[in-house]
Amino acid sequence: MELKKVDIELLSLLQENSKKSNREIAKELKISKETVALKIINYFHNNLIKAYYLKVNYDKLGFKEINLFIRFKKISNIIITEFIKYLEKQDNTTWIGKSFGKYDLKVAFIFKDISQVNEFIFEISSKFGKDIEIIDSLYIIEKYKSSANLFFNDNSNLKYKRVSNKKTTNLKEEINLDNFDKNLLYLLGENPKMSYVELGNKLKYTPEGVKFRIKKLETLNIILGNSVVINGNKLNKIWCLVMIQINPEKNLEFKTKIKLNPNLTSYVETLGIWNFNLTLFASNISELYENINKIRSDFSEDIRNLEFLIFFDFYKFPKIPKCILN
Repeated sequence: MELKKVDIELLSLLQENSKKSNREIAKELKISKETVALKIINYFHNNLIKAYYLKVNYDKLGFKEINLFIRFKKISNIIITEFIKYLEKQDNTTWIGKSFGKYDLKVAFIFKDISQVNEFIFEISSKFGKDIEIIDSLYIIEKYKSSANLFFNDNSNLKYKRVSNKKTTNLKEEINLDNFDKNLLYLLGENPKMSYVELGNKLKYTPEGVKFRIKKLETLNIILGNSVVINGNKLNKIWCLVMIQINPEKNLEFKTKIKLNPNLTSYVETLGIWNFNLTLFASNISELYENINKIRSDFSEDIRNLEFLIFFDFYKFPKIPKCILN
């Protein structure tokens, strides 16, 4: 899909804060609010934007994140489709990605107790064990996300800052929400653009009261912001996850250096068979090849293993899972 400069600016603003009204965006871009509305409708129609989403700090709610990597014995669209439908129905699942490489699927889910992880993996093995060859799991320690917009960097001279979004596992930070706040958070996850009036009608609460509660969730750093899910495939971008096992003594040096990588959109530090997962976007296979080889070259003495996945579709993005209501 070909984008003009105004499209790049508009999409970048939506990624930064999709809660802004069309009037606010129009004023900033010096175009009419009708133009803004029409463009956003077209982005959704063309599947360039998949959804609005609410950024939530699950650590604050006492949840931890696990990523599962699954490889099937035999690739079958019927089996994979059935498995994805099963995962989409799970209350703890937050994201599912279909990939090409060492694994066929990546699944992200949140939990409060390690026993839930074991039960989930056991249930998967019981239902689909005859079709699955490998299930590898990674426990998320820390996340870093760049605000640099790599979807558009070939099309614009706009400059983007990079910010770190660090996740910690300090249980002392856990905040217990009442049922109202849990339901409010869940509804916002279903539709972050829902107005205070609509939310109030569903929750039988005043719009002013809803607004106050949302502000409280923001102040507590439970709600971290609003954004949109961009479909990079529509912009002919290659979406790659690089999984690295590196000498733990080099973790800090690796994190410092990898943040300077121009193709990096995020990384997670993990416990498991890999200690880093890097998300890279590239405009073509040559660019990706050079980027991965640069990482290998920079840490040639310390990388013990490296694999990569190419993602070509994703599901259940990123709605608030029902488990937060429990």
